[in-house]
Amino acid sequence: PEFQNVTHGNGYTTNPYELIRLHLALSGLPAPGSGFTVAVMDDGFRTTHQEFDGKAISSYGDISVRGWSDHGTYVAALIAGNADADGTMFGVAPNADLHLSSYTLSTAQKAAAVIDATGGIAFNNSWGLLRPNGDELTLSHVRQYLQTQNVSIAQAYATLTGQGSAADWQAYFNALDGFQQDGVIVWALSNDGEGNRLDASAAMPVMVPALRDAWIAVGNAEYTMDAGGAVTDVERMSIGCGLM
Repeated sequence: PEFQNVTHGNGYTTNPYELIRLHLALSGLPAPGSGFTVAVMDDGFRTTHQEFDGKAISSYGDISVRGWSDHGTYVAALIAGNADADGTMFGVAPNADLHLSSYTLSTAQKAAAVIDATGGIAFNNSWGLLRPNGDELTLSHVRQYLQTQNVSIAQAYATLTGQGSAADWQAYFNALDGFQQDGVIVWALSNDGEGNRLDASAAMPVMVPALRDAWIAVGNAEYTMDAGGAVTDVERMSIGCGLM
C-alpha cells in the first residue's frame, strides 16, 4: 500500500518508487538496509514519528524540531522510513539505522558530527552553504575569491560563509575525507533549475581533490512515464551537475 500511495497528494502522475525501480532493488532482500547506518545532516528531526518506530537512531548535537522545521524528518524517512503498510511512503532502505545531525552546527561541530557518523554506509546532505547576506555560496564565488586572494581553500570557505576559521574548515574537509574510506557522501545540488552556477556545497570536491573518492552530487528532476514504464519527458528542477 505504501508503494502505491506515495504519489497521492503531490500532483505527480509518476510513482517515484517505480521510476527508480525500487521494487526491483528490494525484491530479493528480506530486510533491506538491515545492518547498515545512513547518516543524515539536515534540520528538524521528529524522531518520535511512526516512520522511525523501533529504529536505532544515534545523533550528534541538537536535532530537535524548531517551529516548522521538518525537512530533516522527511529526508530521513525517505531514506529509512519503516515499511509498515501504514501511511503514504516508506524509506528506500527501510531497515537501515540512522545517525542524525543538524546543519545549524558550527563548522567545527560539523566536523565532529561527521567523525561521529564515520563507519556509516552513506552521509546525506540536502542543504547548502550560504554567504553572510543569505545568498547561496556558489563555486564561482570561491574561485573568484581565490583569484584575488592568496589564501587556502579552507580560508576561502571560512571568509565567504562567515563561519568558522580556516582550521575549522580544514578539519571539516578532513572529516568528510575520512568518512569516504568506508562510505559515500551524497549531496543534493541547488534547487535552482534556471541557474548555471554550481553551488559550493555539492561541488566541494572540485575545490578539494581529497573529497573525490566517494562523493555523489544528486540532481532533481520531474519525470513523466507512460503506461509501460518508459520515461517520456523530463524537467530538471535543480541546477545541472556541470563539473560534478
